[in-house]
Amino acid sequence: MKQLRIKTAKITSLPRENPPIMQALLYELPGNRGHVFALYRILGRKNKARERIAITINEHIERFKNSATEDMNLAHRFEQLLQVINEQLSSLSLEIRPIPITDVHAVVGIVSHQQIFLSGVGNLLAQFMHKTAKSRYTIYELDEQFEPPEKTSWEKLFITVLDGELNAGDIFYLAHRIPSRELSQNELQDILVTLPPSGALQRIQQYRGAQEVYGAICIKVKNPHTRTGMTKENPLTSIQQLGQTKEATAELIGDQKPSLVHSFQKITNPLLQKLSNPGNKGAKSVLLQIARFTLKASIVVLSFVWTALSKGSVRLWRACKELMENYAENKGSVKPTNLVSTIKNRVTCLPKAVKIGAISGICLVILAFLGIKVLSKSHSEKEALEVYTSIVQTIEEKRDVASASLIYDDTENARTLISEAAALLDTLSPPKNSENEIEGLRTELNQILVDLRGVSELSLSQVATIDSIVFDHFIYTNDQYYGISNGDLYQYNSLNSSFDPANLTDGSIGSGKEYTVVGDSIIFSDDQLQLGKIDIPSSTSAPIISGTNRLTSLSGLSIYLDNLYVLSPLAQQIIKMRPQGNGYEAGTSWISARESNINSGIDIEIDGDIFILLPDDIIRFGSGRELSLDLGKIDPHLSNAEDLWTNEDSSYLYILEPSASRIAVFDKTGAYVTQYVADELQYAVGFHMDESTNTGYVLTETTMYSFTISHLLAQ
Repeated sequence: MKQLRIKTAKITSLPRENPPIMQALLYELPGNRGHVFALYRILGRKNKARERIAITINEHIERFKNSATEDMNLAHRFEQLLQVINEQLSSLSLEIRPIPITDVHAVVGIVSHQQIFLSGVGNLLAQFMHKTAKSRYTIYELDEQFEPPEKTSWEKLFITVLDGELNAGDIFYLAHRIPSRELSQNELQDILVTLPPSGALQRIQQYRGAQEVYGAICIKVKNPHTRTGMTKENPLTSIQQLGQTKEATAELIGDQKPSLVHSFQKITNPLLQKLSNPGNKGAKSVLLQIARFTLKASIVVLSFVWTALSKGSVRLWRACKELMENYAENKGSVKPTNLVSTIKNRVTCLPKAVKIGAISGICLVILAFLGIKVLSKSHSEKEALEVYTSIVQTIEEKRDVASASLIYDDTENARTLISEAAALLDTLSPPKNSENEIEGLRTELNQILVDLRGVSELSLSQVATIDSIVFDHFIYTNDQYYGISNGDLYQYNSLNSSFDPANLTDGSIGSGKEYTVVGDSIIFSDDQLQLGKIDIPSSTSAPIISGTNRLTSLSGLSIYLDNLYVLSPLAQQIIKMRPQGNGYEAGTSWISARESNINSGIDIEIDGDIFILLPDDIIRFGSGRELSLDLGKIDPHLSNAEDLWTNEDSSYLYILEPSASRIAVFDKTGAYVTQYVADELQYAVGFHMDESTNTGYVLTETTMYSFTISHLLAQ
């Protein structure tokens, strides 16, 4: 790919008396890779704080120029530059009395032969003019995309990073604004388009006045240089050209007879030119040199063969013609076998040179075919390698920009770039010995995706296991953990890391479907919507009176302030049941106002408000009315959640989704916090979060695990 030619210019105009703090910086990077630039103006009377800000920007722009290398990644290095400037300005604001952020107007950026990156704050004019295929200009006001002053702070002055591709004809103009009454937008654009950068800035400055503050940077993109003028001619080239001219002249006036050698040379000369290109190395170069030698040798051999054949071909033709005439005259008496035998004898009698020439011609054709085939294969491999290299470079660029976007929490842009890079990676057919490179890129993209998704890989520790049963529920009450299998209760035994059966006395009730706890008891509903109670101290299970068996559906139970709350999804209602005797009263409808559809409700949890878990969402209610709760974006989206945990002491909502092997965490405003992932979670039947010890517990069908709640440690 040819590099574009970048033309740049800067200008600074200050009044002679009491000049403000203003500067335009423009430095060329080593290796002709591009330029780093900055334009700033700090309003207000000069003081130590304002001067220190200017010095900071100057120092880091110059340091960027001095430390730049030809092989560095410009996008990543630019992100580091902004981060360092932000950190130093933040430290500066703590050391001395800061000035208002609205006094600072600054833009910093880099421009390479294919891209431009910049970030800014304040009210400078940053205009990008893109030349379209129809030679018209599309105008982009880049400064409008910078964060407004009210969203910036001294902790992070440069927030937004803009980037774009450069094409021939594009123009970037960065300057202090000139009132439209002095210079209209159309006049400004005409000057930028028609004049070179230095001339354009000088012409614009005339509208401002010599004693008015004006600083500007102009960058124009042009096509690569093309050679012009006289060049010294190679004598060998002149001789070759003379020979080609003579041949063409002879062919045009008809003096030259048809020549097989000449025709073969016309075909092979372009191939020889390609094979003679410099820069070929390694095994491929050897094959190319062999092909080149074969073609040259073929021309020499063909010349000899053609000379020999031209002398003997006349005699052979006359003999064959004589035989055919005799065969035509004596068609009835001459047998085909005799004719073949006669031709064979005549061929045998041909001169030795003609025979050698014929055999050499056959060998020549075979060699030429093999040479062209090798050349074609080598050319195809070279093209495939160039395509592969170009795609890998594009993937690496998207990877680096996506990684940089995460620094500024631009997750949407990062997610788009990673998706594009992954799609490109899937199209690659790696050459030999490039498989490790592909896997390395895939690993790096996956790691960025993990960072983007806010994923925490769990390191699960096995707490207890049991092989003879399969658990279907997990219960925690009074500092004890219980597993339930087909209605049977098992208590966790920490001494031998196992679950011991509770040996319940069954009291004519079916197996439990939904469970909740109250004191030393477990309240559950069976498949007939009958309510039952397991008394743990006495190890008994018996039905209790309630109104649940009159409901159309039941998918969640929860006790709060001794009242039982029952989720009935088909009725789109929560039934509140007060204690009555050894059971609960028939209950009343608790939801008085709602907008969301809850007929797919799975579970409920209560902390004063009630949270209803849906497969893909959580609905919040307070005092019977639906409250606003918008869950933050999570990747991948919730689709098959099965269990919810929270309480009145927790600030978080924990959602178990076994199909995604994760526990998703949101705060109670709906903001996304993290997601814990582990392969074992796909078999989870329940979980409990002990935030007092920063420990989570999860029960699978046969095993209980523990893990650290890491997001609590980061607080």
